[in-house]
Amino acid sequence: MKRAVRIGFIDAIISSVSYGLYPLFAILLYNTGSSVSNSLFYRYLFAFLIYLYILKVHKKINLSVTVKEFIILFFVGITFAVSSIALFAALKYIDSGIACTIVFVYPVIVALIMTLFFHEKLTKTTVVSIACAFLGVALLNYAGGMSTGGKFLGFLFSVCGAIMYAMYMIFVKTVKAIKHMQPEKVTFYVMLSGTVFYFICLRFGLDFQLLTKPNQWIYVLCLAVIPTIVAIETVNVAIKLIGATKTSIIGALEPLTAIIVGVLVFGEQVSLLNAMGFLLVIIGIFLVVKK
Repeated sequence: MKRAVRIGFIDAIISSVSYGLYPLFAILLYNTGSSVSNSLFYRYLFAFLIYLYILKVHKKINLSVTVKEFIILFFVGITFAVSSIALFAALKYIDSGIACTIVFVYPVIVALIMTLFFHEKLTKTTVVSIACAFLGVALLNYAGGMSTGGKFLGFLFSVCGAIMYAMYMIFVKTVKAIKHMQPEKVTFYVMLSGTVFYFICLRFGLDFQLLTKPNQWIYVLCLAVIPTIVAIETVNVAIKLIGATKTSIIGALEPLTAIIVGVLVFGEQVSLLNAMGFLLVIIGIFLVVKK
């Protein structure tokens, strides 16, 4: 295996595991009393500032955009921000492994939307992948007892997160003004719009909560660095070295990491039906990224 390819696989693994650690720090921070919007505001603010330093000082990337590009990037960033807040909210009601697995269905949702609204050819592989993914989600729903009450709300939040992230991916792929833009530049403005969005969610600062405990600062910095900066930078390197398809397949480690963390740290249970649902989701994603 060539050195560049090996580095690509390593970066893809690091990215997936980093993303999978998101629920760990989110739940720990949430348990300190920080609200969803407050936690995400801090995450995006610190990530934005750190990324600004990386792009301007180390990579020396030109971040200038036109007014039209800025407006488009801002609204595209809102879809990403809504996806984040939906997943964060879901963690309050259902196990982190289940929530992340449901959100991870987004490639299949992308394929479905592209077929229905952008006239992409509907292949047998796409049909099978969609069927596997949705059957897997149905099994996770059934196994987790999420038909009623708070768990059902958590399930809905997870589905919303998956749909909004799929919409974000579609916008980045199809909107002419930004689809050829450097990934780092798009990510930078997504972080900026997310910071603004969560500030608005805090009623323009009226519901803002100061971080008064040392562990809160640790969790926020971990959220800003590990499942954000580290994950984004390594996935960009992986895509360049081994391609988007292989990177997406290795991305299956993301929900697997969340499941392992949920079991080891939060004492979450994994039933046979949970495992079957997870496997079906992974099969569906594998089929859609390989087609």
